[in-house]
Amino acid sequence: MNDVKANHPGSPARAHVLYDVEKPKDSYVMVKGNPGNRGAVVPRQAPEIIAGSARKPFKDGSGRLEFAQIIASKDNPLTARVIVNRVWQHHFGEGFVPTPDDFGLRSEPPTHPELLDYLASRFVEDGWSLKKLHKLMMLSATYQQSSDDNARFTQIDPGNKLYWQMNRRCL
Repeated sequence: MNDVKANHPGSPARAHVLYDVEKPKDSYVMVKGNPGNRGAVVPRQAPEIIAGSARKPFKDGSGRLEFAQIIASKDNPLTARVIVNRVWQHHFGEGFVPTPDDFGLRSEPPTHPELLDYLASRFVEDGWSLKKLHKLMMLSATYQQSSDDNARFTQIDPGNKLYWQMNRRCL
């Protein structure tokens, strides 16, 4: 257990807290990552790839809350798709996108994009409830399938990409 008291015997327990400064500052671009070589000032705002080209600088505090709201917005389908992919991977052994840490242009496309989009939209409609997402997946006919072999289906789909059986997994 990584307990504060275990690291510092005799000292009281502490919690890390993050406070916004009253007047946050915009940052400079560090040319080639060199802090001694400052470039232009960059306003505090969400990256264009997430917020689109009509993005605006943050107004309230550091912008952390505004950025979190952009990430968890209904207008940003990527967040819900990544969460659904990880939950699917948890239950089925492999996600729709087999690389959950690289869910983008460099990764393979989803094996079942329509199902991924459906589950992601249901996840958002259900108020981002992981409990409801788990229930939806676990009550599905796909999750409740037998793991018994079928020679005919094994010949057609040896990798079980069409989910004709439940993959065997160590519990």
